[in-house]
Amino acid sequence: MAALLTTLDVIRHGEVNNVPPNQIVAPFLRMQKKSWHNTELLSKLRAGLQIKSRSQRSTFRFRVAYYLSSATRTSAQEILMRKLKLVVISLLTTAIWAQGPSRFHPGFNLFSKQQDVQLGQEAASQVRKQMHVINDPVLTEYVNRVGKRLASSQEARDSGFPFTFEVVADPSINAFALPGGPMFINTGLLKAVDSEAELAGVMGHEMSHVILRHGTNQASKQQLFQLGAGIGGLAGGGSMLGQLAQVGVGLGANSVLLKFSRNAESQADLMGSHIMAESGYNPLELARFFETLEAKNSSRGIQFFSDHPNPGNRERAIEEEVDRMGGRRNYTYLTGEFQRMKQQVAGIHEPPPRQQQRGNSRGPDEGRDRYPDRDRYPDQDRYPDQNRYPDRYPDQYPNNPY
Repeated sequence: MAALLTTLDVIRHGEVNNVPPNQIVAPFLRMQKKSWHNTELLSKLRAGLQIKSRSQRSTFRFRVAYYLSSATRTSAQEILMRKLKLVVISLLTTAIWAQGPSRFHPGFNLFSKQQDVQLGQEAASQVRKQMHVINDPVLTEYVNRVGKRLASSQEARDSGFPFTFEVVADPSINAFALPGGPMFINTGLLKAVDSEAELAGVMGHEMSHVILRHGTNQASKQQLFQLGAGIGGLAGGGSMLGQLAQVGVGLGANSVLLKFSRNAESQADLMGSHIMAESGYNPLELARFFETLEAKNSSRGIQFFSDHPNPGNRERAIEEEVDRMGGRRNYTYLTGEFQRMKQQVAGIHEPPPRQQQRGNSRGPDEGRDRYPDRDRYPDQDRYPDQNRYPDRYPDQYPNNPY
């Protein structure tokens, strides 16, 4: 086991330097019948890896995982492979970093894009039952104009996902996007933004989660964690939500479809900055919006920001990305309808959060205090979802199973 962990450490931090992964891993697999503790083999493995550019890391990790998982298994190795899954899967979800603008590749995923779309459509139907969708033509037209502008970016077009945009009556400063493209924007967010670019930043960030397929990436890992459960059952007909529920993947405040690692949030920030810049919006407006809300310490729930990287680090990361994209530009695009939207949304009265319905006050840290196990996550570089998915208003929706 010690040798295995050392090998995984090499895989985690190293790169292939013109050496096919099978030439590195195959000797390692041949040694499995003799001993896992072979220092000479580990030395050869290290020699085949170079800690330089990360440009080949994602492909290499996937192929390493393939060779390891396809090895001839003994009963002892079966147990080892189960443990190995947890480590290997975590290696498959990083962005590709290179000189110039960051390049991004979706992480490990057992779902097809068509399944992403089907899952998102089914989940969106549940959202419409749980929340009050605003059919105000001014608000609906406005968020669709901003959304379609963002969806015209190269990243969004290349994804092929059919993005849709709806407004829901919720006082939380939040927006969320489901796999395959459905996006919901809270009235609380529309009231909080001071510019169209700030709104575009939040929407671009959520759009990036869809493009990078973070939701089904999380669901894929959850499925592999279920011993005896495979992805094959998802290939047939029937409800995607129902099939996912059979392996422990459901909807709700802590749904894995909307609970992302800090690394995934950072990826969405950087890709979102690309989408904003290409669409004519200043990418720095998102980071500034975050800092403004953090400074105000608003008593309203800031779900969108509660599980994100530190605001100062976030702004620096976006500034560096803007420089890598070639520096600041003239970000001039505006729909011209922002003030009209602000006037319209000011007249919307949302149902109070669940805690206020029960007569309890909602303090600034209430979102984090809802999760007593939150202190387990920082060392794992993962934070709870902080209620990104709406499960509010149970009295209004008594049939809501989530």
